[in-house]
Amino acid sequence: MPRQRLRNRLIILLHRIGLPVGPTQLLTVAGRTTGRLRTTPVAPVIVDGVPYIVQAYPGSDWVKNARAAGSGVLTRGRRCRTVDRVASGATHH
Repeated sequence: MPRQRLRNRLIILLHRIGLPVGPTQLLTVAGRTTGRLRTTPVAPVIVDGVPYIVQAYPGSDWVKNARAAGSGVLTRGRRCRTVDRVASGATHH
């Protein structure tokens, strides 16, 4: 199992038993082909009080799933909130 996948599973497990790691939250979205719920740890960046989730690795499956689903649930501890995808690309200058 690749290191990244193992790390993600550990972070998800820690969140679920009540031990969040750093600024991470769990993003849950429906899979783009199966419709099954998929959860991945993310670290939202807060800009003017609005959380943004930034893709760290090009071609990440969670990004493809989030784009296809259009919305998801962001969880930290017992707090859950629905999030909508607003922008999907970055502007380079």
